[in-house]
Amino acid sequence: MQTDFLSASDTPRPILWDLTLLTILCAVINFTGLTTFGAANWQESIRLLASLEMQQRADWIVPTIHGQTYLAKPPLVYWCTIAVAELTGQTVNLGHLRFVVGFFGLLGVLMTYLAARSLLAGPLGWTLRRASHAAWWAGLFLATGLLHVRMSRTGSIDIAATPFVIGAVWACVESWRTTTGWKLRVGLAFIAALMAAGASLVKGPPAILAILCPTFGGVLGWLATRHTNPRRTALLLVPVIGALIVIALGFTRVRDFRDSVGLILGALGVAWLLTVALGLTRERAVSIAQSIWRAQLLPLVIGSFLPLWLWAQTVGSRVGHEHVSGSASEEMRNNVQVFVPAAPIQLLEAASYGCGLGSIFAFVAIRLFCARRIALTPGICVVLAWVGVTYVAFGSLSDGAGRYITPMWPGLAMLGSIAWLWLRDHPRRQWMTPVTLAAVLVLAIGQAWWYSAGRQTLTTSYSPRAFMTELVSLDTIDPSRIATYGVWNGSLTYYAGHPVQPIARERFNMDTPGGRWSLQEFAERVRQDNAAWTLLVPYKEIVSSESPPLPEELESIGLSVTFIPLEAEFAHRKGRQPVYAFRVTP
Repeated sequence: MQTDFLSASDTPRPILWDLTLLTILCAVINFTGLTTFGAANWQESIRLLASLEMQQRADWIVPTIHGQTYLAKPPLVYWCTIAVAELTGQTVNLGHLRFVVGFFGLLGVLMTYLAARSLLAGPLGWTLRRASHAAWWAGLFLATGLLHVRMSRTGSIDIAATPFVIGAVWACVESWRTTTGWKLRVGLAFIAALMAAGASLVKGPPAILAILCPTFGGVLGWLATRHTNPRRTALLLVPVIGALIVIALGFTRVRDFRDSVGLILGALGVAWLLTVALGLTRERAVSIAQSIWRAQLLPLVIGSFLPLWLWAQTVGSRVGHEHVSGSASEEMRNNVQVFVPAAPIQLLEAASYGCGLGSIFAFVAIRLFCARRIALTPGICVVLAWVGVTYVAFGSLSDGAGRYITPMWPGLAMLGSIAWLWLRDHPRRQWMTPVTLAAVLVLAIGQAWWYSAGRQTLTTSYSPRAFMTELVSLDTIDPSRIATYGVWNGSLTYYAGHPVQPIARERFNMDTPGGRWSLQEFAERVRQDNAAWTLLVPYKEIVSSESPPLPEELESIGLSVTFIPLEAEFAHRKGRQPVYAFRVTP
């Protein structure tokens, strides 16, 4: 029973006041000390290099890394970063990129508030008063969510897709529930197409999937919940068969107990999705088709694929269509991983803390829905699909990286706010409001400190900024002749001011967007140049910085290798692999 023990006022929360408070909160969290900590994250450094090279070449179409075409991701974040730099009359730098992602993080919070206020109210939904309170808490939960803040403070493109996903979901659902038959709201169709275009130009197909899951999962889920039993009992075998297929496809890749748990979670997720879908067998096909049409399927398809196609055609005319198709195929192979056993458990771990307090209350909400304590509404079905269907989809089609479900955090925040309101609906629980606000404040202050000062104080060696700055300041160092042996990060190139050449090394994983040399090719280049090169070498364990042992393979290339002592330290892979500099001469 919903008793609305929320406040003494009978009026909804004021929109402008709430948006102002959320803006101030996000400004403190997202923009304090933007560049106090240097670039370190691989994803961030790649976006930074691509934006910088595009600006230097005055080319807004073809992204490059070290002068080589880099088409792994669409260009919208690059465009925004370059635009901010041009507006300030500067060359692209780390502050511009972090401002852009911080702004998208802020925009995601504000749009979550507005979307929750609209989705949860309206026909067959809550009162506007109650929906406004849920929206307020959803905004607070997302603004202080641990992974949402992390994405808003590092130059990852995933956070930039969030506002577009929210806008597209809202426009589609609003069109569906405010029309009947085959009617279509043109204004909302335009908004849906525009939002889908933005999402696809940020992240490509994963962002499109992030829109489809809550939109059509929610719409069809609402239709399915009206028919709890399928027409034929035999259909109940479908979820069981689906779960068994998942287990069969992923069984051979199970390596440990954790993978086993993940595989079972993935199977249960698919079984749940199929169980809900069985309710559609009692719904008229015409009704299902009309709902899908009213939910803006056509505008979503056009908005999602037309901009990507136009960009790909333009790039293809410059670098060759074969190159574009090859890059797209490689990106698909790298990102689409079907039924990876570890993926569901990794995404569940990310969901357990990614939205901060919202994650905690979201798990409470799931328990409440299972116990039928909260009545379903169209808006709540969308929120449940935003979390549940998205989780199943990305758990089945990805390798489980938490950043993939960044656009899911708004749905998780809304789900958490629904549970918070249900728990607060008791006259003796007035304490929940000040306690929750205090926890939100602690999260806000703690994360603002961590990203503005804490990382620089406690994890200085994670970023190569000081290390590379000291290195290139030496008179004996040529910044254009620096190579890395078994380690590469775009931040090395950024702080060197010149491309840093990666060299392949056995048993050292190295993700490089361009080509790499073999050790013999490096030796030949040193002899050809007849000049000194600087080689950065990582070690898998801490060694003495006074006299680090030289890798055996370097002694066999017939070159002179001497250690370069530096005061600054840099340790790759979050401090686990210290990196040292060596001078290599013919």
